[in-house]
Amino acid sequence: MRSILGAAVLAMSALLAGTASGHQVSEGTIKIEHPRAAPTPAGAKTGAAYMEIVNNGKEPLVIKALSTPAADKVEVHTMTMTGDIMRMRPVELPLTIAPGETLKLVKDRHVMLIGLKKPLVEEEMVSFKIEFANGKAMEFDLYVEGESESHDGH
Repeated sequence: MRSILGAAVLAMSALLAGTASGHQVSEGTIKIEHPRAAPTPAGAKTGAAYMEIVNNGKEPLVIKALSTPAADKVEVHTMTMTGDIMRMRPVELPLTIAPGETLKLVKDRHVMLIGLKKPLVEEEMVSFKIEFANGKAMEFDLYVEGESESHDGH
């Protein structure tokens, strides 16, 4: 009996942890799909985060700032490959998402966490904030997960 109860508690914990990991966060007409960060090695000063921001509203959504207490600075970067050379360039804010559109911050365009205060450890959560030009903000957690668990094709 005890092992059945233990298994039930473990299953419920896993279910709640999956829900709490923030694979989708919604507020009003804004939906953040699969907000996550990649784990970093010890001593790394930069990390990457990924998400898709959906504007289900009737007005353009303008992102004016991104931040996290886990890093000194947060930027959006684009990545291009020229032969074997990878180039990353910062993208200036604000970023505008048209009504009914999705801003995909995955692989080629992603979020850089610069000046990490500690390594991003797999299965931990990292607080993150998006500020919009209309004065609203969304705060949520990035779930730190390895590449094999990532859903970039989400």
